[in-house]
Amino acid sequence: PHLAKAPMDIGALGINFPMICNRADAEKAVRSVRYPPNGDRLWGPFHAPFRWGVSMNDYMATADDDMICMITIEHVDAVNRIDEIMATSGIDLAVIGPGDLATSINKRGLPDDPEVIALMQRAEEGIMR
Repeated sequence: PHLAKAPMDIGALGINFPMICNRADAEKAVRSVRYPPNGDRLWGPFHAPFRWGVSMNDYMATADDDMICMITIEHVDAVNRIDEIMATSGIDLAVIGPGDLATSINKRGLPDDPEVIALMQRAEEGIMR
């Protein structure tokens, strides 16, 4: 999560966190895009306000609400824990990574395998709940 700081500080409006496999991973992701007390994001957005043409005060007033926290579901463990992951408050968007998901069940290069497709369907159902 600390790697998310630099892109946000130069003006990124969202961060994609790959390989989220459980609620603890999801909570770390959410906390890393929000300033204390709601998160753990370190202060230092010297370029972001200029990028978006706003004052530092205006940027800081909306930074937590404007930042998109995106996660990628790409491991069988994540599919098995999809409900606990998606119950994490602050996740704005979740997508499925079929290639890594296939690799996680020893089906590398076979994202169209029926077992992989079934896992993707389970993940999608959990995301949409």
